[in-house]
Amino acid sequence: MSRVRIPSGPLVTSKQQGKIKMKIVLDSNALLMPFDWGIDIFRQAEKLVGGSAEFVVFAQSGNELSSKSKKQQLRVSAIMAALKNEAAEIIPGEGKVDDMIVEYATKHRGKVAVVTEDRKLMKRLKQVGLVQLIYSRDKSHLVTAWRSGE
Repeated sequence: MSRVRIPSGPLVTSKQQGKIKMKIVLDSNALLMPFDWGIDIFRQAEKLVGGSAEFVVFAQSGNELSSKSKKQQLRVSAIMAALKNEAAEIIPGEGKVDDMIVEYATKHRGKVAVVTEDRKLMKRLKQVGLVQLIYSRDKSHLVTAWRSGE
């Protein structure tokens, strides 16, 4: 596993490597990136966190998306199959997905990255502190930024 770095230095020291595995939380809008923009969210996100990671999705995200159109339901089915293929952890829950993501990020501070396009969610995650944000640039690839909770 390669080092994960933030501007002020390494987040994971060489002694800690292997003990900490990054968790990558996929927001509802991130689940549609492969269909809308052709972005391989799994490979690109793993590369940005420095190696293999555990993907996490809240079941409510799928429910949120599948309540839309028939086309959207087919997309959700395809992404759920991809999540199974990636051995993603699907967390059940009730309530708003953004609230669940913020709670999860707070609990796993320093070991979590969140893939989202939601600016309000990004602002909330910045307040949590030490969360790696991953978002699209030019709808063609993913980029990352660390938020340390200023």
